[in-house]
Amino acid sequence: MSKQKIQKVYPLTPMQEGMLYHAMLDPNSSAYFTQLELGISGDFDLDLFEKSLNELVRAYDILRTAFVYQQLQKPRQVVLAERHLDVYREDLSHLNHQEQKKGIGSI
Repeated sequence: MSKQKIQKVYPLTPMQEGMLYHAMLDPNSSAYFTQLELGISGDFDLDLFEKSLNELVRAYDILRTAFVYQQLQKPRQVVLAERHLDVYREDLSHLNHQEQKKGIGSI
């Protein structure tokens, strides 16, 4: 993060402090982790999708926010001036349906 421009630094809210505390207490917990899996059929422009996601990141500070707590007296949320998102791509079309489902779960 040291090479990226910082737009703003904020203290954590009490709720964020609690969530960070519990996340540090049990790093393997998925209590505060949400993952989204989408099934897409039909024509899909992956490059346009990535551009759209990056436009959302540009527009909303929260999507450019990192929570920094190591080597600090109090944790902080750091809003980066810019952040680029790369969409992970893997072509599974050479696999049969069952193998594709298994492959998606392991990404």
